[in-house]
Amino acid sequence: MSTSELSPQGTNNKLAKLGAEQAKKARATYTARASSDFYGAVGWLVGLVLTLFVAIPTIWFLMNGAATRSAREQILMYGIAIAWWLNPLSLGALGYIFSNMRAWRFWTIPALLIWAGVNYLVSSSIVSETARIMTINGLIITGYVLLGLLFLYIQLRVFIWAAAGKPARFFFGTLAWAAFNGLIYWAIISPEVLNIVLVVLGLAFRVVFILFMAIIQFVAIFWFMARSRVETIRPGDPKSLTFDDYKGQPNLLKMVRQWISLLSDRSQFQKMGGQFINGLLLYGEPGTGKTLLAKCMAGEAGIAFISIEGSGFRAMFWGVDVLKMISFIGRARKLAKEYGACIAYIDEIDAVGMSRGGVMGGQGGMGMGMGGMMGAGTGALTRLLYEMDGIGELSR
Repeated sequence: MSTSELSPQGTNNKLAKLGAEQAKKARATYTARASSDFYGAVGWLVGLVLTLFVAIPTIWFLMNGAATRSAREQILMYGIAIAWWLNPLSLGALGYIFSNMRAWRFWTIPALLIWAGVNYLVSSSIVSETARIMTINGLIITGYVLLGLLFLYIQLRVFIWAAAGKPARFFFGTLAWAAFNGLIYWAIISPEVLNIVLVVLGLAFRVVFILFMAIIQFVAIFWFMARSRVETIRPGDPKSLTFDDYKGQPNLLKMVRQWISLLSDRSQFQKMGGQFINGLLLYGEPGTGKTLLAKCMAGEAGIAFISIEGSGFRAMFWGVDVLKMISFIGRARKLAKEYGACIAYIDEIDAVGMSRGGVMGGQGGMGMGMGGMMGAGTGALTRLLYEMDGIGELSR
């Protein structure tokens, strides 16, 4: 097979054609989202101006002109009910809805009706006590209905889990499911049992709350101390690059087009007797364009790009770097599901490779022991290799 067949130019590249279509759709989605956010912000600002400089001064002026206290209270009540339609939250939502109505999206009409219905209920509840009681009762009933549906869904999922397992799990799962429903029914018909259940639930809630607060403190400490800068470029972003932006190395671009050609047609690669690759290692002096090349590859193929500096996985505490690697790979996979593929780029990856020295026994002594405890001899590279060539989990 000739070199020209392996390195087709951009118009003959299947991945480039598919990427161009994906990039066009992503760019349209990005533009529509930015337009919606813009009109929503405009509506919010208009509502804020109307509330501060129109509604409040008008209500204040009318209240000062009223003769009696009852008249002032009535003006205040009706004024708030009318001004509610002009508050920043209401007009911001209205601007967001109208920005999508230009594209004739099917959900804009129901959204507009819901917007009008919610504002009408709130303003009616401000003016009328009867409407206020009806609204509160309706919200309570809706909450009970949603709670009941959630309870039925949980019970159904538990029953399916028990029925899908082995006979022992089915027996004990069904027995626990029946006992739980029996306890709920017993608590409903017996006030004494209900009180016991509430006391036990209250005690369990306190224990869980204390444990949750203790855990969340450590999680917050690790989160703030282990934050790293991650750059994400989605197809259609203004900062996306293509091969037209990469200058000075035509031979390298020719080789990269071969890579993209092979990645776009796996059957072609397998016919040549090759094993599908999971990653590429770009080696070169600083400033030779490794990061730029990776960005151009993503932009040319119309896929997502996510990058992090290798030293960003270094952490003070043991195990945090592994969590950061798992988070980085998870974000890359999420982008790959959304845009068809994703290039996950780790700059200066030798900083991650250093963390394997403690595992291989390259350094010993007390210093290495303290380094392992404080995050120096950790397993970020091991986790990266597992994610690249580990045991694949079947999708659910």
